[in-house]
Amino acid sequence: MYFGKGNISMKQPLAQRKILIKFSIVFIIIVCVVIGLSRRDFAEDSNYYTSGQNLLYYESYSSTNQNNSIYTIAEKSRTPQVFINLSGEKERLTDSAHIEFNPVVNNNGDYAYAVHEYSTAESYIVLNGQIIAGTIEAKGLYKILEIDEKNLVFIYERLYDDKSFICIYDLERNSLKRKLIPFYVQKMKFINSENILLQAFNTNNMSMDIYLYNLYNDDLTPLLNSKQDEILDEVCFDKYFTIDTVSGDLDAKLLLNAYYMLFNYQENEPFSNSNNFLGRLSWNQSYRLEALIQLWNLNNDEQIKTKINSVVENIMVNSNGEIGIEDRYNPSFLWASKKYSIDKQTPISLMVDDAKIIYPMLLAVNQGLIEDAGLADRIVENAKKMHKYYEPYYNTKENMYIFPKGIAFWADGIWMPFNQQNVYGLVLIELYKATDDELYKDRCVELAEKFKSEFVYKDGQYLAWHYWPELLYQGWTKQDGLSINTPEQEPQIDCLYEDTSHAGINVKFILEFKDCFGDLVFTGNDINMLKNTFEDKIITGKEPFAFSRFMSGDLDYQKPSFRFVPNYGWTQLKTESMFNIYVNLLPLILPDFDQQSVIVAYLNSIDEINPNDTVNIEKRIFDNKGNLLETNIRIYIMEDICEYFSKK
Repeated sequence: MYFGKGNISMKQPLAQRKILIKFSIVFIIIVCVVIGLSRRDFAEDSNYYTSGQNLLYYESYSSTNQNNSIYTIAEKSRTPQVFINLSGEKERLTDSAHIEFNPVVNNNGDYAYAVHEYSTAESYIVLNGQIIAGTIEAKGLYKILEIDEKNLVFIYERLYDDKSFICIYDLERNSLKRKLIPFYVQKMKFINSENILLQAFNTNNMSMDIYLYNLYNDDLTPLLNSKQDEILDEVCFDKYFTIDTVSGDLDAKLLLNAYYMLFNYQENEPFSNSNNFLGRLSWNQSYRLEALIQLWNLNNDEQIKTKINSVVENIMVNSNGEIGIEDRYNPSFLWASKKYSIDKQTPISLMVDDAKIIYPMLLAVNQGLIEDAGLADRIVENAKKMHKYYEPYYNTKENMYIFPKGIAFWADGIWMPFNQQNVYGLVLIELYKATDDELYKDRCVELAEKFKSEFVYKDGQYLAWHYWPELLYQGWTKQDGLSINTPEQEPQIDCLYEDTSHAGINVKFILEFKDCFGDLVFTGNDINMLKNTFEDKIITGKEPFAFSRFMSGDLDYQKPSFRFVPNYGWTQLKTESMFNIYVNLLPLILPDFDQQSVIVAYLNSIDEINPNDTVNIEKRIFDNKGNLLETNIRIYIMEDICEYFSKK
């Protein structure tokens, strides 16, 4: 039984549906078991932390002696902030407009966390209330913190040249050293005072591997180095640790990967409780909500449905009007951001940000998942109001939207990029389904026709397009009076075409439009040429995989890298290479709050679920020096897989 686009046949056997329901429940149980102690501590302290406000837990960390703990918590309409509990003495550490993440604390009460301000490709480390000397000068992404009584360890990603470093900060000497590492680290954990374990994605093996790193002699030793995912499971400091090697049938693995990502990061959906000032409702929570809806389509799990409703309710109470923002450019029914404004302080409601938020909520409405009928009606009404609000900014001659002139955005008055218009096209598709109003269909068709009119067909085999409409590349002058903030622009030539990340949104629009309206605009030949573009242009190497950042297949402007792996709409194409790319867990190179589209990608890649598919778990137990003590292998069919996870 096949389920493209997340839809499930009504003829699916009941037994098969029960299997999938068990599979989903089990994964939720895993996370609850793993973080249960921290969650209990958090619940006991909730009155202190909230002062009466709604909150959602994001991350927590306890010292090895369990006396000290540190948390990040998203209070209503706030980004996650840091709180600490040192031997019962509780304190709020941050009260900022930024995102604090990856908090850690040791037995001595030394604490640290990473801070994201505006760019998700950059962060810095705060140690005991001070930015660590040296890190602020070296721009890049600092993440995945670990700490003991001697050292603070973290990962530094230098994205401009695609290099990763493990950094060791000596707490006594206040000195920092770095070591270049040849992989993308996903997780770290001390096993004793000298050694730390790294769960990292090896691009040569296309899988997660576990490495043992000695902080004092710089030895970096792979423990298994298999072609399957190796997951760092349980670590008992200075005693033992366990590694699980996970393998299995393709579609079962893809589903497992989606659950792993969904419930090992942001399990409480904390960013649904946040404002959109840093764009995390638009570019984090929207993807997670879309993934939850797809999971519901796979298994009809009531726990998933409950989570969907909770997320939607949180998002709706963080709209502009609910948090006290309303003016000409920020209607009460939309969600303003600040990070994209000129001064990064002025709230601006951009069509692309609002469309990303409201699209999955409309999906939930149209699939009957919103239990409160009044809430469902309000979502549809807000989408209608959004359409009316942007009507003055639609150019009927060119059939394109422009950024509102006078908004605090560099391109005010200028034509929107295609991906931003096409995100709104997805909203129009769902709004048409919800209302049967031809008004929304007609506008969606106009956008699609304009987009296709600028398709570039190359060599009769490949399809590409530019990021901006052609009019932008022609430039403009002050006399044209188009923009206040950018009154003139020189003509440009774009040889690279759109980057694959933004192009994934356009690919999704093409596929969803064709699914809804048939060959009205986009054809089967267009889809085949998109597949060719992915296989022959974007993929620049298959042993190991590497990807061009742009649809052109460019190898010179920027070096191909695995970090440019396309996801989201691209995975709905289901090309042959796609399955090989996504069968194992992919690395989170950016912070978790900017890479949740990968969950949708796993689910898009699923082709067929068979009750006889198996997941194989090989558990290895090591002592604290990395010596193998015990190995056992179990093979689970889907129906019995809860046996493994219930024991965790």
